[in-house]
Amino acid sequence: MLDAYRQAVTNANDHIQHPRSEPMPAARAEPAAPPQRHGARPRLGRRGSIDDYTTAELTDFVRWIESDDLVRTHDELLNETQRELGFARRGSKIVTAIDAAIKQARR
Repeated sequence: MLDAYRQAVTNANDHIQHPRSEPMPAARAEPAAPPQRHGARPRLGRRGSIDDYTTAELTDFVRWIESDDLVRTHDELLNETQRELGFARRGSKIVTAIDAAIKQARR
């Protein structure tokens, strides 16, 4: 009886079409669309020093950056604001000014 079962399994396997195992095509990562911010970018222009911006201007700029509704940590927002304003170095005056603007914008 066991021999008949084995023979039946062998015969069944001979008639089954097994799917070919072909490698799946590599998924191409599409570049992410840039975040869509609401409203026009505040016209601040490039200035030589962070002292050349008022807290109100920086606060408006931070609010504009956050208008894309992406969740950012405080530090991420500080970095992005610094970069958008064109400051390559992260000095203490820049950090202090942008930090104050972030706190004001998030009230």
